Order: sequence, then structure tokens, then C-alpha cells
Amino acid sequence: MFLNQMVKSRFNTFGWAFADQALVSGMNLLTGLLLARFLGPQQFGLFSMAWVFVLLSNSVQVAMITSPMMNIGPKQSDEDSPRYYGSVFVLQAILGVIFFIILLIGIKVGGVFKPDLAVDRFIYALPFAAIFFQVQDFLRRYFFTIGKPFAAFISDLVSYCGQVVTILILFKLFKFDVTVALWVCGVTSLLGIIAAIPFFGSISFGIKGLKDIAERHWQFSKWLVGSAALAWTTGNTLLITAAAVLGAASVGYLRAAQNLFAVTQVVFLALNNVLPRQAASRFHHGGRNSLIRYLKKSAWVCFLFTFPVVVILAVAPEFWLSLVYGQQFTGYGYIFKWLALSYLLTSLTLPLQVGLGAIEFTHPFFWTSMTTAFISLALSVPLVNALGLYGVLFGMIFNQVIAGTILLYLLWVKLKSISPNLPINNK
Repeated sequence: MFLNQMVKSRFNTFGWAFADQALVSGMNLLTGLLLARFLGPQQFGLFSMAWVFVLLSNSVQVAMITSPMMNIGPKQSDEDSPRYYGSVFVLQAILGVIFFIILLIGIKVGGVFKPDLAVDRFIYALPFAAIFFQVQDFLRRYFFTIGKPFAAFISDLVSYCGQVVTILILFKLFKFDVTVALWVCGVTSLLGIIAAIPFFGSISFGIKGLKDIAERHWQFSKWLVGSAALAWTTGNTLLITAAAVLGAASVGYLRAAQNLFAVTQVVFLALNNVLPRQAASRFHHGGRNSLIRYLKKSAWVCFLFTFPVVVILAVAPEFWLSLVYGQQFTGYGYIFKWLALSYLLTSLTLPLQVGLGAIEFTHPFFWTSMTTAFISLALSVPLVNALGLYGVLFGMIFNQVIAGTILLYLLWVKLKSISPNLPINNK
């Protein structure tokens, strides 16, 4: 009986995790397809460049709030859990307000120095989309952390399906542009938040508890915050350079190709909702050896799920571009072969990140991000000027190889310093 319940519980957790990520990735893929078709390469490139600032706010939120929560939360006792998660909710709200103000000021300043970009049209749409996207993403990860994957699925169903339906309706009724697309993303994220309210559960907080938890989160995330900013620099310097040198349409072509590879995110992101929690638990109860075994199995799972998908896409790239986006995006099939290698490397890097989070050893994220950010800043202009989009793709893969090597080495060194059967305390 106990074995059956354990198997059923794990199946439900993984089942909902994959169902939820299939929903999110599928709707994101469809949203990207629709936006690319409705906006065209130029406007889609502009939307993609605006969206990188949404991703910046979300990456900082993951570093400061959700990543610590998914590694620290499962270690809380039943008595302490409501106070812990209540304090995390407050921290998330504070961070959201700060980012809303920063983005408003940033857009206003950008409009003064670059009036030709007409960024004032994004003055409210971009901060609105960024903050509510951030909060909705926080809630879905919160539900996975507390073992309520069904609640995450409901919130995502409302948010992401609502996004697709709204885009289709507005395109038929109004002139569809980048600003409208941003408002759609923000409003549908807000609806997903509202749908999640009945599932919050028991939460509470006090000032002292809030201070203690904020300090522990900071100890966990202080390296991750810098890593997030540097990782954003790494991931977007090449894109920004490509847009400046080659034009926004070049970014549109690259993002359109990446949308098709987003099917692999069903694996990456679904596992990212489950692996940190289980890896932290394995380490807490079984120590170093148990964690190592778990990470090796996770690496095989990630690779074996990713390999068939990227091969199918890389074999006939022009066919997929024409089928999904139409003739306006053909001629850029060579991007697929580079992206296939990139996503395979990503599949092998995920378990390394999970392992470092489980032992609450986050310094490597900072040093890795600093290294790759420096490489991107130093090489982006020469690469793009000399090789065009090939330079962007080469820079992406080169950075991934460097990052994976650093993470693997530092994880191995740290694990060797830990007792084989007992966890360490990094509070």
C-alpha cells in the first residue's frame, strides 16, 4: 500500500509537471508563431528586444525569490512552512514594486536620450507586462514547491491559453502592434494570478520572521543576483549587437527559430520545476552520494529527451520555417543546426545547476556568468561585424561550453569536500 501511494504521488508530481510545462511551452510556441506572423520579422524583432527587459526582471526574481524558495522551502517543518512562505510572498511583492518603478524610469530616460526610438509607447505596457509576468511565474513555482502542481496548471491554463485567444481576437478587431502585444501578455498574466488565489493555502508572516528569511534568501542568492544580471548580459549582448549592426529583423529571424526549439523546454522547464525540490531532499536526507546518483540520472533523462527533438528540427530546417511561419522567414535554416548543438549543451548543464542549488553553493553561478558576460562584451561586436548571424550563434555556443566547464569543475570540487553520507548546513 505504501509503495503504491509513493509511486502514485511521484507519478502525479511528474505528470502534472510535464502537463503544465507542455501547456506553457505549447502556448509559448503558438504565441511566438502568431506574433511572428502578425508582426512580421521587423516588428517581431522589436517585440523580442522589448521582451528581453521582461526576462531581466524575471531572472532577478528567480535569483532572489523562487530559486531560494525551491531549495529552502522543502526543508521547512509543517509548523514553520506558513510563516516561511508568507514572508516569501511579501518579498516577492516588494521586488515587483521596485522593478515597476525602475522600468518606468528607465523607459522615460531612454525616451529623452533616444527620441527616435519612440519608447514612450512602452511607458506603461512594458512595466505592466514585466511585473505581472514575474508574479505569475513566481506563483507557479510556489505551487510546485509546496506540492500543488494542479494549482500551477490552472494558473498557467488561464494565463497562457488566454494569451493566445486574446491575440487572435485582437488581431481580427484592431491594428496589432508591439505595444498591444505587451499589454496582452501583462493582462493575461494578471488573470492567471487571480485564478491562483483560491489555492494559496495557509500563509502568515511576522516582521522578525520576514527579516530572518530575507537574510537567509540573501545568503543563498547574493551570488545568484549578480549571476542573473551577468547572464542577462551574456544572453542579450549578442542580440542587441545584432539588432544594432544587422537590424531588428535579424533578431526576429533568430527568435523565430528559437521558438521552434522551445518544444525542448517541455523537458528543461518541467524538470526545473521538479529537480531542485527532489535534489535538495536527496541531499538533505542522503548526503553527497545520494545527490550524485540523482544528478547522473537527471543528466541522462535531459539528454535522451532532447536529442530526438533537435535532430528532427535540424534535418529539414527550411521545411519547418516555411510550414510554421511562411515564406517571409525562409532562407535562415542554417540557424537550426547551431541551435541544435546549443540546446543539447543546455540539457547537460541543467543537472549541474540543480546540484549546486541543492547544496546551497551558488558562487559558481556568479563566476560563470561574469566570465561569459566578459566574453560577450569583448567579442560581440567583432563577431557580428565579421560573421553576421553566424557570429551570434558561435558566440552563444562558445559561452555555453565555457559555462558548462566551469560549473562542472566547481560542483565536483565542492562535492569532494562534503562527507559522503551527511549533508552540510549552509544557512
